[in-house]
This record gives sequence, structure tokens and C-alpha cells, in this order.
Amino acid sequence: MPMIYDEFQKKAIQHIDNNHTIIVSAPTGAGKTVIAEYAIEKTLIANSKAIYTAPIKALSNQKYRDFRAKYGEDKIGILTGDVSINSGAPILIMTTEIYRNTLFENINRVRDISWVIFDEVHYLDDIERGTVWEESIMFSPPNVNFICLSATVPNIMEMSQWIESIHNRPVHVIIESKRPVPLKHRFQCQGKIMHNNKQLRKEGYLHCEDWRS
Repeated sequence: MPMIYDEFQKKAIQHIDNNHTIIVSAPTGAGKTVIAEYAIEKTLIANSKAIYTAPIKALSNQKYRDFRAKYGEDKIGILTGDVSINSGAPILIMTTEIYRNTLFENINRVRDISWVIFDEVHYLDDIERGTVWEESIMFSPPNVNFICLSATVPNIMEMSQWIESIHNRPVHVIIESKRPVPLKHRFQCQGKIMHNNKQLRKEGYLHCEDWRS
């Protein structure tokens, strides 16, 4: 049975087929990874190469396990600060810091890369992470197209314009606001889980009558 894509996924896939750089903002659980997987499959079919970057080692390791199971051990490699497995694979998973360092130390390693996928790209302009994402985008070779994924990009248009100005190419923005996995808030108070302010007040934890649920 063929894969049925949501509209925002269809738009992203169309741009990938046209070798366009894209930024995708969609809620957690909406299916952003499907877009990355499409680009990976396209890369493998074309006998090309791609890099998937993630902000932390735990996420990199998870993606390595998932992609290795899906595409085979010979197709997937991983490079983090303390792990190097199958570094010559066509699809390499890295922390974003390792990708940035590769650009500075051995840019020839990425000369034949078709796609760089930046997962959690909202870390751009994060003071605690320094300038890793900015430098990764700024110093990437001109032949590389980007797939930028995030659930939370408050200034997505500003980001796309910045990338356009750096690489002198159009950047296509895709926004999906529908949340397929409901987001619900709960309160934990003295070992009990409360669903709303009414319940908190009923249990005697809120005494102010003008609280609204």
C-alpha cells in the first residue's frame, strides 16, 4: 500500500524533487522525519550522499539505530564526539558540532554531499549552543541543499531570508500548524495528578475563587 502523505509533506517532497532548500515547521509528531527519509531514499537511489545532523548525541544515536534498521548497515554511518561507525557510508549521521568541525577541518569530506538535514534547527541563535548552527549553514559548500526541520521556529521567515542572503538561492518555507498528537497539561500536587484548576481548587490546593479553569 503506497504511503499517503499529508499536504505539508507533499509540498516538502515536491521541493526535494526539485533540489530546493526548505525549512519545515510542524508540531511534534506531525511527521517531519518522513521528509528526511524521503530525501535519504532519493539520495541512495541517485548513488549520492547526505548528512543528517542532530543537536545531541542521544538523538543522533536514535536516528542511527532507526535508519540502520530501515536502510541497512552498509548505508548508514555515525560520527559523534566519541563514536565513529562506517564513516564512509553514503548517509552519515552527526551531531551538528561534528558537521561544523568537519567544514573547518576537512571540507573535502562534504564536497560531494547533496543534502544536509538539520534536525531541531531552532537551536540557531541559541546562546548556550554558541554559533554552531550559524557556522554550519554559512560555511557549507554551495552544492549542498538544506532540509531544516523544527517544531518551534518563531522567526521562520527571517531565518529563510538569512539563508537566502548567505547562499544566494531561494529557500522554501513550509508551515504546518495542525497538531496530530494532542498537547494536554496536567498538574502534579502532593502525589496527585490534577487535570485543571477546578480540580486543584476542589482538592483545596487553590483558595482564590477568581481562578479560571
